Amino acid sequence: MNGNEIGIKLADGSFYSILEEDFTGRKKLVLTTVRDNQESVQIDLFRGKGERADQASYIGSLMIENIHPAPKREPEIELLLGLDAEGNLDATASDPLSGEKQNLNVSLPSLSGVEQPETLDGETDAFDMASEPPTEVRDEPLLTGETYPIGTTDRRKEYKEHREHRAYGARRGPHPLAVVGFVLLGLAVIAGAAYLVYRLLDGRPLPALFGGGRTAPVVVEQPAVEPEPAPAPAPEKPVEPAPAAKPATEAPAGGVWYRIRWGDTLWDLAGTYYRNPWLYPRLAKANKIPNPDLIIAGRQLFIPKQ
Repeated sequence: MNGNEIGIKLADGSFYSILEEDFTGRKKLVLTTVRDNQESVQIDLFRGKGERADQASYIGSLMIENIHPAPKREPEIELLLGLDAEGNLDATASDPLSGEKQNLNVSLPSLSGVEQPETLDGETDAFDMASEPPTEVRDEPLLTGETYPIGTTDRRKEYKEHREHRAYGARRGPHPLAVVGFVLLGLAVIAGAAYLVYRLLDGRPLPALFGGGRTAPVVVEQPAVEPEPAPAPAPEKPVEPAPAAKPATEAPAGGVWYRIRWGDTLWDLAGTYYRNPWLYPRLAKANKIPNPDLIIAGRQLFIPKQ
C-alpha cells in the first residue's frame, strides 16, 4: 500500500480524494456548477495524498460543455471513477440532461510527468460538490436507462415515481367508463339492426324517407268492383243511386271513377293504376285536392287515363 489517492481539484484549489490507489472497483460522485448559466465544467484528476492539488501529480482532465443555462448548483454532472487490480484508471464524466459525455483511460503504473493544462476561462470551468461523499458502484452500468428532468426537489425520486405511475396505468388497461360506453353503443347498434329485420319480416311497408305521411311504394291489386245497388221501387221521382266504384266505367274526359276506401292513399292508387306511385300529383290535380296527403273515405275519385 503506497498511500496515494485518486481525486479531483475543487474550485478553491484543494484536493478532494475519491478512492485509494489500491482500491479495486468503481465510485460515483455528483458535481455541480459554481456560477449562474455556466456552460462548461473542467474536471482535473490528480494522484497524491496532500490537501492541495498543486502538491499532487496531475493525471488528466475531463471537459463537459453545452450545459443548459441554469442557476448555479442546479446542473448535475456525474463523475464515475473505476480502478482495476492492474492500476488501470477509467474515468467518465457526463451530463444526463444534455447527453454530453467524455471518457479518460490511464494506466497509473506507466503514468509519468504529465503537465496540467491551464483552464481557459479561470473559474468559469470550475465546479463544486453536489452530493454526499463518493458512493461505491457495484455492477451498475454507467448512464443506463433514461435521463430525468431538472428541478429543485429530489429529481430521481420524482422521475422514478412518474415512471411507476405510467407503468401501473398501462397495466390497468382502459378506463371502466370507456368500456361501458362501448358496450352501450354496441347494444344500440344491435337493437337498430334487429328492428329493421323485424319490420322487413313483418311484411308491412317501412316509413318513407320523405315527410308528409306518405307510405313507401307498394303493389296493390286492382280494387274489386262493388255491385250496383238494386233499383228502388219506382217513386214519383226516380232517385239516382249513389255512384259505386267502377274502375272500368269510362268518364267523359277519359278515365275511371273510384270510391275511396278507408286506408287508401293517392300514392297507392297511383301505383295501382299507373304502375308509378310518383304520379300521385296527377290524381290530386284532376280532383282538385289541395292536400294530397288528406283524402276522405267514401268520396268518388276520378282517375284520368295515363
